[in-house]
Amino acid sequence: MSIQVIEETKFKNITISLRFRSLLSEESMNTKMIVSDLLSNVCAKYPDKQSVTNKLDTLYGASLSSNYITYGKTQVVELRAKIIQPDYIDNTEDLIEEILELMKDFVYHPKVDDNGFIDQSIINESKRIVMSKIVRTIDEPGQYASLAASIACGEGFPLGIQIVNQLDKVKEISQKDITESYLGLKDEQMDIIVIGDVNETTIKEKLLQSFPNITGTDDLESSYVFAPDKLDQTLNEKRDISQSYISMIYKTNQINSNDDYWKLMVANSIFGQTPSSLLFREVREKHSLCYSISSGLMAYDGAMVVNVGVDPVNTEKTISLIKEQFERVRTGDFNIEILNTVKEMLSNMFINQQDDVFGILNFKYRDILTKSSLDVDDVIKKIRSVTLEDVKAAFNKCSLVMTYQLGKGE
Repeated sequence: MSIQVIEETKFKNITISLRFRSLLSEESMNTKMIVSDLLSNVCAKYPDKQSVTNKLDTLYGASLSSNYITYGKTQVVELRAKIIQPDYIDNTEDLIEEILELMKDFVYHPKVDDNGFIDQSIINESKRIVMSKIVRTIDEPGQYASLAASIACGEGFPLGIQIVNQLDKVKEISQKDITESYLGLKDEQMDIIVIGDVNETTIKEKLLQSFPNITGTDDLESSYVFAPDKLDQTLNEKRDISQSYISMIYKTNQINSNDDYWKLMVANSIFGQTPSSLLFREVREKHSLCYSISSGLMAYDGAMVVNVGVDPVNTEKTISLIKEQFERVRTGDFNIEILNTVKEMLSNMFINQQDDVFGILNFKYRDILTKSSLDVDDVIKKIRSVTLEDVKAAFNKCSLVMTYQLGKGE
C-alpha cells in the first residue's frame, strides 16, 4: 500500500482517492467495470441510495464516486470522496474519520444476500449501466473508430483490450465472479492520495487505522513498449454514417517512465496536440478538410494516435496529409518558433494543472505508476530543454502500425 499526501491550502475541500490496481485482462476488465459501479452504490450499512444520500448529507454535503480506468498493463478501480475542509464548519466531530469510516464500509462490506453474494438486483442495475456506456461508445463513431483501431492492431497487447467488443461478455458475468472480484479488492495493490489542508502524519495514521488489512504490494508495471509484428496495416469498416472517421496508430518505441518521454510529448504537440500543431494548421486551417483533428499519446501503451472525421471524398487526401506532417516532424521541416510555442504551452498546462484538484491527483498518480518523484518544476525544466534534434529523434523511433477507416456504407 502506498499513501501520498499533498498538503495544499488553496482548496476548500479535502479529496481522498483510494485506487485498487491489478493486471489488465479481457476477463477481469468486464468484472472490474461492474465492481467499479457497485463500489459507490450501496453497502451493507447503507443498503439503498436514499440512506447513502442521507449519510453524505450529515457529512455537510460530502460526495462519493467510483471510476474504472486502465493504465497500460494495469487497471484501476477508484473510490473517491470529497469533504469540506473542517475549518469552514462548526464541527466538533472528526469529519475525516467519518468519511474514512464510510469508505471502509463500501470497500469491506458490500450488500450481500443470504448466501454471501452481492445482491443480484444491484448487480443487474450495474450491468445495465455498464452496458449502456458500451452502447453509447459504439454509437459514437469517432470514439468507436479509435477503439476499433486499437483492437485491430493491438492483439496480444493490453492496447487491444477495449470495451467496444465486450457487450455480450458483460451480460454473462456471474454473481459469484462479481462478488469474488469485489471482495478481492483488499488483496490488490492499493494507492491512496489525499489532497487538501491536512497534516500528513495525522492523516496517514487515520488511513492505516481504517485500512489495516490491505496487503497488496507494488510489484506491478503499468508501462510497456508496444511492439507489434506487422506495420502499416489498413482496415476499412462500413456503417450508416455521413462522415468518414480515420484513426491512425503509431508505435513510439518509448515508455513514459524515462526522460525521453518528455521529448516525445513535445514532438507530439508539434505534430497534432495543440492549435499551433502541423495537423491543425495544414489539415484543418489550410485545406479545410475537417472541423477538428488531433494526435495524442497513449503514454502507458507506448503508442500515439491521430483521430479525425472528414467528408468521405477527402479520406485519402487527409491520410496523405497526416503522413506528410509526420514526416515534417521527423525531419525537422517546420518553423523553429512552433517548437518554442509548444514548449511554452505545455509548461503553462502543467502550471495550470496545479490549480485543479484532478490535475494534481493525476500528476501524482503518474509518479506512483512510473515510480518517479518529479515535481512540476522538474517536468517544466525537461520540456523547456527539448531541442529540435530531440524532437526529430523522438519521431524517428515511431512507426505507423494501423490506418483504420470507418466509412459510409451498409
